[in-house]
Amino acid sequence: MLTIEVNFLTGRYAAAAYYNRSLSEWPPHPARLFSALVAAWADSDHPDPTERAALEWLEQQAAPSIYASDAASRTAVTHYVPVNDARVIQADSYKKRADKIDDLIVQMSEARSEGSSRKLRNLERQLREQRDVSNISTKTKT
Repeated sequence: MLTIEVNFLTGRYAAAAYYNRSLSEWPPHPARLFSALVAAWADSDHPDPTERAALEWLEQQAAPSIYASDAASRTAVTHYVPVNDARVIQADSYKKRADKIDDLIVQMSEARSEGSSRKLRNLERQLREQRDVSNISTKTKT
């Protein structure tokens, strides 16, 4: 039996549940730990093939048993990360999108309260579209 013990350096863990970003996730999903292990391995200038084999072995194992301490849940807070390339979004366009996102979040909260799953799915789709900046292009001044 393999046992992995995880201790959080800051004594806390902040992650949203994969199925609902307004809920916190506890205990951490095993995929998070596995992703961290793979990222640490791949971050090396010369990743060790033996370590890769160990990760591949771990990947093939059955779902783990998880034993976790009790946790105090906190309200999930929405965070916005600014776009690094200012040319991607002009200020007026950004403001309109930010306002639309805020409005959709309020509507989603109302839909949850009403128990309207169909409306909630539609609003979630709209929110994903508003947050997707891959289709935005602006002319840059030279």
